[in-house]
Amino acid sequence: MIEGVFELRYILNAGAAFGILQNATVFFLVLGGLISAVVIAGIIRMPAGKHYRPLEFSMLLLFSGALGNMIDRFLSQSVVDFLYFRLIDFPVFNVADIYVTVGSALLVLLLIFYYREGDLSPLISRRGEQDSAVKEQGSAGSEQGSDRGEHGYCPDEYNDDDQLTNAARGEDQYRG
Repeated sequence: MIEGVFELRYILNAGAAFGILQNATVFFLVLGGLISAVVIAGIIRMPAGKHYRPLEFSMLLLFSGALGNMIDRFLSQSVVDFLYFRLIDFPVFNVADIYVTVGSALLVLLLIFYYREGDLSPLISRRGEQDSAVKEQGSAGSEQGSDRGEHGYCPDEYNDDDQLTNAARGEDQYRG
């Protein structure tokens, strides 16, 4: 493609990133399945609204990359790597690796700098606990005014018109 800088190479990688853990196909299939299950569960439990879209995007990148590599491993017992930066002699990788890397980095940055502790409580707690927590915060908010969001997720805290409409009707704010 760009001689001496970026090239296409065909390599079958039976291991993980940088060729570690060679021939551990079953391990990688199980790990990919677990990651996919956690990501899907997180997306299903995620409240609707603009505030959670960056988190959803990062989780979808992770899921897509894990799924792509799982399909390769299932069909050929290895992953096809083909992108090579010769200029810096970086290990050969594929598009799924990019998705996993960018999704993971974005997820870490979001968790450190964007989301507060209470923002993630709908994803962590059980479904029944989520519903009662949202209802308690809604009723506490009407009594306390500005303290509504102090214990975590509050449906109208992020000013999303759909959430405000649904909250006014008393509808469930969760996708699952």
